[in-house]
Amino acid sequence: MSNNVDKVIEALRIQMYNAYLENPNSKEVIEISQKLDEYILLAMKN
Repeated sequence: MSNNVDKVIEALRIQMYNAYLENPNSKEVIEISQKLDEYILLAMKN
């Protein structure tokens, strides 16, 4: 499972980076950042 979580984290990082480049203050960046935080916490628990 940890490997899958790592893949999700990497994908979210890329999504957040691309969204940030388009508009640093967008709601999308904030939403992706929150998802990323959740998955990082999940990875830390495992």
